[in-house]
Amino acid sequence: MASLFGSLYLWIFIVTYSPGALIFILAFIFTGLFISMLAQAERIKRARTLFLENPKVGFVSTLLAIILIIGSISTLYLVFGKYRAARLYADGLEILNTTRDLPSAKEKFVSALSLDKEDFYARAIAEVNLMELQELVTRQDLSPEDARREFQNALGAAIQNAQAAKKLNPSDPANYFELGRIYESVVPLRVSQADEFALNAYADALKNSPLDPTSQFFSARVKLQTGKMEEARSFLESALKIKADFAPALFMLSQIEVQQGNLKAAIEKTEQTAVLTPNDVGVIFQLGLLYYQDKNFDGAKSAFEKAVLLNTDYSNARYFLGLIYDRKGMKNEAILQFEHIKKFNPDNQEVERILSNLRDGEDALLQISPPAERPEKRKSLPIKEIN
Repeated sequence: MASLFGSLYLWIFIVTYSPGALIFILAFIFTGLFISMLAQAERIKRARTLFLENPKVGFVSTLLAIILIIGSISTLYLVFGKYRAARLYADGLEILNTTRDLPSAKEKFVSALSLDKEDFYARAIAEVNLMELQELVTRQDLSPEDARREFQNALGAAIQNAQAAKKLNPSDPANYFELGRIYESVVPLRVSQADEFALNAYADALKNSPLDPTSQFFSARVKLQTGKMEEARSFLESALKIKADFAPALFMLSQIEVQQGNLKAAIEKTEQTAVLTPNDVGVIFQLGLLYYQDKNFDGAKSAFEKAVLLNTDYSNARYFLGLIYDRKGMKNEAILQFEHIKKFNPDNQEVERILSNLRDGEDALLQISPPAERPEKRKSLPIKEIN
């Protein structure tokens, strides 16, 4: 009865959930025990065949048994290899998410690929290579010659591994996206033909997944990095033809409109994006800033209040919200906003000056703007966000 109910429970678990290998093994063990106990108790009939009495039958049966054993061992080896590779891959991801030890994570992914030739293992190695590239760009402890050599090695390895992933599975657009991202990452460094190679990779991704607007969006991103706004706009419009509510494309279009001085069009695109991504605090803040630039202070107030609600420590949202409160005569509310900002930016002289002005009943930006440019017209945000 124990083996019966044990096997029933395990098989029900297997059908209902997505079990691991251990559950399958236990299910077969308990089922085997149950059947053997039934046979031992003579509850089911047993058939016996003596293969050795007939030489021909004995030879064939022995050969089949050998083939079965070899096949079972080979299958077990393959299954174990795949399981071990998956375990190594999971370990590598955990390392990246916790310690970000790139060499250790890469070692895990390389071992996984050696056990199981799957494209996502090669893609993971390429991703680590890309992270190494990004770290090399910021390193100051290397001589120019050493930095150039290590950069070329890391870039070559990243491209090679992304190409390997593409060869392992040429129908998966993710492999082309990975290759494109690697080339795109070095476009700002003016690596020769990097933008062309990135665009070619994204075009290949589109061929494999024609209903996915991501490749067009990524292509637009490449064009923006090379300063070709109209070509970027064309790619974004193509993305929106594939998926009219594709929020990243709408948001990028709004950024292009801002750069080209089309404030009303930028607001319209950002409003559409905000409807599609109502909890994206970055989009909500951008909408508030555009409203502020357009002198729609009521709309800006609502947007900044929502941004602060989504992220209570969003200092730049609180900064502009405080300026709006001051404009509306809500001095106490404005002071609360800037006091909150000061907690995370205690050395910011502008915030200190604004607080002093507000407490004296003066305009928040008195003696700040002018002579400095007004906050909404600066090239960078007034407050440095603390992550």
